Amino acid sequence: LSSYPMFLVNRKYEAKPMVLSQTNGKTDYTTMEGAIETALLHEQSQVTVADVSLTTSEFDQLISIQAEARFAVHADNTNYRWAFVVVEDGMEDTKFYQANYFSGRTEYNLDGYEDKANRIYPYTFNDVALSIADHLNGFEGSVPTTLKAGDAYSFNHQFEVNNMQTPDNVRIVAMLLDAQGHVVNATQTPLHT
Repeated sequence: LSSYPMFLVNRKYEAKPMVLSQTNGKTDYTTMEGAIETALLHEQSQVTVADVSLTTSEFDQLISIQAEARFAVHADNTNYRWAFVVVEDGMEDTKFYQANYFSGRTEYNLDGYEDKANRIYPYTFNDVALSIADHLNGFEGSVPTTLKAGDAYSFNHQFEVNNMQTPDNVRIVAMLLDAQGHVVNATQTPLHT
């Protein structure tokens, strides 16, 4: 990454969360114009080679998952694999705060953040990654190397997550990765439905 804060979108596009924009003599920030939303919208517009689905169950912090991919094409010698992340929304704690660089800065318009303290308490965090299921780069062999168009390929796995604050706010994200580790398609499901 060339500077901070930065994002890698789909492990291939470097993007800033926001870029400066001038409006009526004030400095605004936008997530468009080459920032993260531009990269996300580009990735979301790409055609995928597989439809994916996910089912989950949980018993005493042991999560069972079944991911399924149905490919649109026949292919030999492929290297697709599944990766999984457990995320939680609504996380709060008295130790959690949001640093606010824009506090007291009158030259910015940032939805009121310029009027807030330099540390914002309490702050609610969403999309917090609690756990990556064993392998950041996916499970080797979780998808066959020879694929037939229209056939469904399932992968089952279990893992433990013991740092959930509110299990009803937890989601499991399944990502089908290609040989370069790029996300081909992804889906998510609440842990509890």
